[in-house]
Amino acid sequence: MRIHLFEYFYNVAIEKSISKVAEKSHITQSALSQQMHKLEETLGATLFTRSNTGVDLTEEGKIVFEYCKPMLKLYNDMLKEVEGVNQRVLNITIYSNEIIASTLLPDIIYDIKELFPTYNFQLYTDFYKNKLHIAANCYDIYFTSSPLDFENILHLGSDRLVFVASTDVDDYNESTLTEIFEKPFYLLNDEVCITTAFNDFFQINTWEENNFKKIFLTDSPSHIKHTLENNSGISLLPYLYVKESIDNGFLKELDLHSESLNYTFYLAYKSNKMKEIITIIKNEFATILNK
Repeated sequence: MRIHLFEYFYNVAIEKSISKVAEKSHITQSALSQQMHKLEETLGATLFTRSNTGVDLTEEGKIVFEYCKPMLKLYNDMLKEVEGVNQRVLNITIYSNEIIASTLLPDIIYDIKELFPTYNFQLYTDFYKNKLHIAANCYDIYFTSSPLDFENILHLGSDRLVFVASTDVDDYNESTLTEIFEKPFYLLNDEVCITTAFNDFFQINTWEENNFKKIFLTDSPSHIKHTLENNSGISLLPYLYVKESIDNGFLKELDLHSESLNYTFYLAYKSNKMKEIITIIKNEFATILNK
């Protein structure tokens, strides 16, 4: 089976039109339709429903589409890497959650680009949209807060987790505890690290998790920070992520005796070809976390 069939399929799924893709690909519409029928016959499944207004993916087509993205990415990455051998260019794909990507990586990637100007970086941050890419080992470097099962993985250090609140929330003491529990709590549904720390914290204290009247789960730390800066509520986030907002008076840290809670950083990587880069990242993380 040729890779171009999946490239055509992917483009048709995006455009929802065989005629548009045929025009852009400089082939006839009938020729492209034949290619799509050939792919369907090979897979033994109907991938599109066709109508006068265009095409839509069937349930089987949606499955193929999700697997098609990492497969085409791997293929294109292979071509770039082969091309880069002669041109001394290294194309590096990175997955990171939003917290690490927005606080630590910008300066680190900038420093690496200064040292290695021919290196190209692609950064991806959406875990759920990219989970198939992760499973297919599509990334060269992978930052995570959980020690996942990778052959090459390094522990980079940790940051303290803090209870952070909107400025209208009273400082913690025994008399304000009931009022604090009345506030909405925004819990980051991340790669286990924060939710586990949240549950552990309530297990070692006399409080119950359900003391909080309203708990909202979200995948976006930026959504939590924006909500707390403009509304009322509490959350549990890494200090580095909220430090600037605390320093500027947009948020406040609540002293709920959470000193034992940590947000851990791990780095997984695919190949020893990036040994120099991995060393730089490790050293820069150590410098930032030890400040």
